[in-house]
Amino acid sequence: MKVWIVLLLVCLPVVAQAKSVRIIWSPATRLSAWLDNVPNSQVKNWCDDTVAIHIEPSGALREDALREFIPQAGNLLHSQCKKLSTLRWTLIDATGKPVSQGSVTADEQWKMSIPAPEPAVADTTPWQRFATSAGCHFRTYWSTEPGSNVLISVDSKQSQCDSDGWLNGLGEVQSALQPADGQPLWFREGYPLADLPPGAKKNNNIQVVTANNQRLILANAADASSWLLLPWDAHDQVWRFTGQVLVKSSHQQANDKQARDSLIEKARQYWETGYSAGAISWQLVSSINPQLRDPAQTPLATEHDQPLPAGAPGR
Repeated sequence: MKVWIVLLLVCLPVVAQAKSVRIIWSPATRLSAWLDNVPNSQVKNWCDDTVAIHIEPSGALREDALREFIPQAGNLLHSQCKKLSTLRWTLIDATGKPVSQGSVTADEQWKMSIPAPEPAVADTTPWQRFATSAGCHFRTYWSTEPGSNVLISVDSKQSQCDSDGWLNGLGEVQSALQPADGQPLWFREGYPLADLPPGAKKNNNIQVVTANNQRLILANAADASSWLLLPWDAHDQVWRFTGQVLVKSSHQQANDKQARDSLIEKARQYWETGYSAGAISWQLVSSINPQLRDPAQTPLATEHDQPLPAGAPGR
């Protein structure tokens, strides 16, 4: 059972000169709070509308320690000083150097306001270009790492070059160690794609929005109301569809089940994903940001296909 140890006020002997005084110690977070330039920890010597403390860690700083410690410190100091409304804090390291700082208020129950981390940007490593015997080109991230020996082949009868020389059509990826166990590929604008739903292969309006060594985005050039997100498969050196579909939606539509279902059904019919239970994740987004590693930052809503009831006709 986890034992929570209440913050303790440390009352030190009264001294005449001003100095730093430890006023709070938390064994649970291994953090202590100190008042600077006060003669002692008596309330009359530090109580004010705004109080500043510095915080010292004992040992390694746990990731969530500050978030736990500061509200407790605010509540404890406020119980001693009722007029306290703002607590300013500075975290220092073992050398006394400030590491981070901020302030909390009684109105917000002494909760820390920590800015969200900047979203990770998409990798910009360039892909490599390869030529087929027919003169078409395809592009991928070819790996020389051990265990990544694959062969990418092209079906010359069911593929062709587009006006820019990029390969479009059918191909296959095989293990160099087991060439008989090939997996079908579909080339689009020279990108080798695996496990695409039927609609992504038969529609001539499909285009690649962006691609890197993390993911690739497919869209309908004529109506960009939904997108397929294909993670990069480093083993086979292709982009593989694993069931993530992004659907354009307003906040109002995302909060309305009927409107939400209508948007998803439209995307389902276009991409011909079928109704495999749990296989498709529908993420409703107001827009996508191809410059980010995750182009669908904070979806408005997410739905997964559910299994049909027993005895129900297939949809």
